Amino acid sequence: MITVKKLTELPVVLRLRKIRRLCMQWRRLLAEGGVPALAFYRSYISGVVDLLPSDVVEPPVASWLAGGIVEEAKLERGLYRMEMRLEGLLGEEAVDWDFETGDEEQGSGRFPAAVYLEDIRSPFNVGAICRTAAAFGFSRLYLSPLCPSLLHPRARRSAMGAEETVQWTVCSLDEARQDFAWAAGPDGEVPVFGLETGGTGIREFNFPRGGIAVVGNEELGISPETLAVLGERRVSIPLYGSKGSLNAGVAFGILACQWTSVLSAL
Repeated sequence: MITVKKLTELPVVLRLRKIRRLCMQWRRLLAEGGVPALAFYRSYISGVVDLLPSDVVEPPVASWLAGGIVEEAKLERGLYRMEMRLEGLLGEEAVDWDFETGDEEQGSGRFPAAVYLEDIRSPFNVGAICRTAAAFGFSRLYLSPLCPSLLHPRARRSAMGAEETVQWTVCSLDEARQDFAWAAGPDGEVPVFGLETGGTGIREFNFPRGGIAVVGNEELGISPETLAVLGERRVSIPLYGSKGSLNAGVAFGILACQWTSVLSAL
């Protein structure tokens, strides 16, 4: 951790940014070792907090630094709110990859479910869908050759490590079906369906017990060639507001929730 003396020598904006990062580190330390672990650094934290405007310092943090007994949850929330106040002073906004997440589980996925991304253009969407697939227990993620790789910096940021927990590969849809052959149905074929407008509503759709969901390009949707393969196997999300479409990552999240709910009930 940077020394208090060094902090005082920094320009104000840089100092506040450093302290914001320190608050994140303290919260992590609190989560890992509880209040006793944080108490080891109490004098240092006190020196850092003294450099802040008084209206930035949250009451639970001030009370704890003064020697009071504060519940761990309240102390954590106080540190978090200090981060938010510092963001306001700096005119910055937090992005998704700034946040701490819960424990990650390694493994191939709970369900015989996979998603194939066809010509998705945004690295952010690729990473976000990967993270969602990991969260819902998908076993595979397939990327068409024109998709940004999950090794792209922006994809990795939004995936937040999920690219290390979900098996993924770049391939054609036919190759994906061959690779996912262990999820084949009674007829020996791997069920494939598409998330596309004009299909069966998501509440009425007959989800397969396993298979591959295709998510198409943000602007053009699923290609005509793939739609011909899918036939009537299309699922749609009913929309009732003023917008006629959803972000690809958000739409996949809705599908993943509905499909895995069905699978978990089997």
